[in-house]
Amino acid sequence: MCVKTHISPHGSGIHRSMGKKWSFNYEERAAAARAAHQEIGRTFARLENRNDENDPATIAWKAAIARFRDALRLAYPGDFGEDLERLKAGDARGLEGVIRFLEADPMFFGSGYAKADLIRFINRMALTEHQAKRLRAVALAIVERRASQEFRRYCRLAAKVNHPGLREELRSRAAHGDPAVARRARWMLAYVESPPCARRAGR
Repeated sequence: MCVKTHISPHGSGIHRSMGKKWSFNYEERAAAARAAHQEIGRTFARLENRNDENDPATIAWKAAIARFRDALRLAYPGDFGEDLERLKAGDARGLEGVIRFLEADPMFFGSGYAKADLIRFINRMALTEHQAKRLRAVALAIVERRASQEFRRYCRLAAKVNHPGLREELRSRAAHGDPAVARRARWMLAYVESPPCARRAGR
């Protein structure tokens, strides 16, 4: 099964999804996107000939794909696409929306790639101390939660917002009773404390 879904910040893309950023229910929308993605798998398992347009199983599968694309579009806040374009252009007005997205940390198909891209653009920006403080909390939250594919990006984010308090929190977590949390904290701390030339070499 292969489903190719491209989310564009233009036209009918993510910036037209409903809901204001400040009242957006990230988890509810993410759960809907996950459920829609699972439904594609269930309908695909019942396929006999996906090229048979009249087969009810094919019809159900294609309908599931359409519902998934809608759910995926709606998993992003209304102005997400606009914020992303601003960030790409170096416009600080895009920061608030994308920081909120990282703070919420919704999990659904493609969200990890989106977060990795957001961090890449954030790392090019000048940040206020308030923004840096929020992003330090984002980095620590990931240490607590998981070592996903984009974890290295979060380490780069931590280096961007490096602060004695962040390093102290990471050292505390490195002594954590949960071995997975401790391991992630050591990884991030090592990255934060490494010289910039070593970070660039490790990309």
